[in-house]
Amino acid sequence: MVNSLTLSVSAGLIAMFLGVMIAYVIQKIRPKGKTVLEIISILPYSIPGIVLAIGVILSWSGVRHQPVGQHPVDHPDCVYRALPRLR
Repeated sequence: MVNSLTLSVSAGLIAMFLGVMIAYVIQKIRPKGKTVLEIISILPYSIPGIVLAIGVILSWSGVRHQPVGQHPVDHPDCVYRALPRLR
């Protein structure tokens, strides 16, 4: 339970920080690659949940050559999925 809580809190904080930084850059600085940055930040909505579910099942199932239950595998996915919700 401690691992799950640590993962969820840290992923939430990282996603919040990245979401605020991306929103600030898009709204205030207005760089030339603004549309590319917006597309990248909204990209998680284009990935169907079933694809992520299959990825999670494979990563935790013990299939050969799959990382099993490691924070480096799970952490970026949690952050990436939470980013668009913070805009």
